[in-house]
Order: sequence, then structure tokens, then C-alpha cells
Amino acid sequence: MYRVGLTISLLFCVLPWSRATYLPSIFWDTTNPILQKWYWHEVIQVKIYDIITFVCPNNNLRMRGREKRIANELYHNLYVKEVPSNITNFDGVCDTGENSTAKFITKCDKPKELNYQDIQINLNQADPLLPKFEYGRDYMFFATSNGRQASLETTSKNCTIVFRIHFVKPKTKVPFPSCPLFGRKQVCEQPAKTAKPKPKTKDCKGMIPQELNGTTTSNSISVTWQPPSKLTCNITNYTVSFRGNTSESWASISGLEKPYHTIDGLAAGNRYGIKVRANTPEGPCDYCEEKIFKTKTIISTPPNISAQKDDKNISIDGTSVAIGFVVGMFFSAILVLAFWVFINRVYKRKFKVNKKKDVKEDSTSRNNPTYCKGDSLNEALKQNDGYRESGQNWKLPPLPEENLHLYVSDGD
Repeated sequence: MYRVGLTISLLFCVLPWSRATYLPSIFWDTTNPILQKWYWHEVIQVKIYDIITFVCPNNNLRMRGREKRIANELYHNLYVKEVPSNITNFDGVCDTGENSTAKFITKCDKPKELNYQDIQINLNQADPLLPKFEYGRDYMFFATSNGRQASLETTSKNCTIVFRIHFVKPKTKVPFPSCPLFGRKQVCEQPAKTAKPKPKTKDCKGMIPQELNGTTTSNSISVTWQPPSKLTCNITNYTVSFRGNTSESWASISGLEKPYHTIDGLAAGNRYGIKVRANTPEGPCDYCEEKIFKTKTIISTPPNISAQKDDKNISIDGTSVAIGFVVGMFFSAILVLAFWVFINRVYKRKFKVNKKKDVKEDSTSRNNPTYCKGDSLNEALKQNDGYRESGQNWKLPPLPEENLHLYVSDGD
């Protein structure tokens, strides 16, 4: 019997949840587009066992149309109360006092943590703190805090956030909302209050610049072009796009007011594709056909050493000039002396060779001198002095017979 009772109890607990449908979660923040004031009068239809999830503001959560808020603007209390179905004025409706029928649901006071509350639309709740709903009634989820931490204890009766639902009767067909914003498709882009039909714009796409030409250097390309032939819109500026090869992405330079531009910092000897388009208040026009330009190749030349001077590193004073002059004179004197020694040695060597040659040639005549008749003995001695000076012990040659009467006497 105990097992049967337990099984029945489990079925009653599981059955409602098995039929539950999770509606799109609601980010409980004043910046949420679906919670703006001009949507407070709209009512979302819900069925029994549907579950609505309210997510507290969090700095780590982002959504479309919401900018980052500072931490002390993410505090809110969440209440729910029954309201008339024909209510249009919300002044003073958000009363949370002791005599109010509003029921507290949750407090969003930890913006750095993920905090949310699931509310099931049900006639009875297992948790007595959760609200109960009745068929055919309208209910309003609301907050009176303005996002600041101090406003959590406010007793204000003015609404800051409102989200209304209608609990349909059984067997009522309610299509599941396909849009995360409960069918409010217009709030995906901007609130309906400020939505305005977009004015018809002119067709400016066909305004294409003409006659794209260019001149190149080793690191730049100067391009010129002519304005479009048909001016259906006012041209505000131009955009030049270029790339090194077809696999690279385009680099663009916008805001050019004149029909010419120079692209610097390019590689030498490389091909570049360039195209130009005009920009108008209605939007950009189509690009002209891409044109290929090639930068010039750098021809290497020998450096001009004489021209490579750095005036900043040259400093000349009187002391340096004097030292340079002395050193120059010293080395000049050494060079002159060395040159003189060299010439002197060469000359002496040549003189000795010539002298030896003369001695050799005259040796025969000196060994056998011939004297003319009448030559005195002194002249003969003088003629043989050279032999004694050279260290040779030459004897006087015999005198010819016709000179035998000559003699040497010690006396006068």
C-alpha cells in the first residue's frame, strides 16, 4: 500500500512538469527593449504549466540594444500582482505596501553572479512563496527600483519595469511565440515609438570613376582618375583600395576629396592592383575595374665614397692641424732620408762595379807598364802608387834598356 501511494504521489509531481513549456527568458533590466514603457499595455498569453524565467542583470551578460552598465545600476526587486485586463494607466499601480496584493518573487542584488527565477503558471504551487494564478486573469510582473542598490528598499508606487501576461482558459489555443521577444519583432531593431519608415534612397551604385591611371617609383604609385560620367548623387569623397596580389585582402584609404592620391611604402619591382570608388550621402558606389601597376626596380650603383660625409662628425681645431703638420713633416723627412740612402747605396754599388771593371781592364797594362823615353823615375813611381794603395806588393817593373843610365842616389 505504501508503494502504491508513493507511486501516485510521484505521478502528481511529475505530470505537470512533463507538460511544461519554457517561454523565452526575460532579462530583467530597464535597458531591455521588450520592457520599455510603450509595451506595458501589451499582454502575452500563457497556458497552464508554462514556465517564465526572469534573469537578473549581470555585467557578464550582453544582449542586443544594451550597453554596459556600471555595477550600482543593476539592482532590482521582482514582484507580481493581478491587474484589470483593461488597465491603461500605470501611475500608482506598482504598490508594494502592506495593503497591496503584490507578491515578492526575488531580489536581484548580486550583479556579479548568475541569478534567475523560474515562475511556473499554475493554479497551485508546491512552494507557498511562489504566486498562484487563475484562469482568465491578467497579471503584471513589475519593479519600482531604478537600478541602484539604495532603491531596493524603496516604497515608491511608480513602475520602472512592467511585463504583463494573460492566463488563458483551458483548451484555448495559444501559438508558441516564435520570436524571442514574444512576437514583438519591431523591437529587434528599435522601439516602435521611434520607428520611422526609411525614406527612399537614390540608386548611386552605378556612379563609377573613369580613366584610372598612375605613375610609379620604386616605392610608390601615384594614381589619378576622372569623376563618374553620370552624377545621380552628390560625391562626398573617394576611396582607393589596393593589394599586392589576388590572394591578399584589400587595403583601403578613404576620405579622399580630390581625384588623385599617392600610395607610399610599397615594395620595389612588385605588382599592385588598384581600384577606386566614389562615396555619397546615400552610401558607397561601385568600384571601377581593378588596374595593375608595377613599381620600378632599384638598380644598385657603387657608393660614392667621397660624397659620404657626415658633417656632424667632422671637427677641426688648431691643435689637430699642428699635430698633423708635425707628423706629416716627420714622415716626409723619413721618406727623403730613406730615398737618399737607397740612391747612395745604388750609386756606390755601381761605382764599385765600374771601378773593378776598370781595374781588371788596366791590370795588364799596369803589370807591364811602358814608359816613354825621357820619363823620370818619379813619374814611374807615381804611376804605380795605385797598386800599393790597393794592398798589392808590386815591384817596379824593369826599366827599358835605354833608361839604364838612370839611378837613384841618396846624396844630393
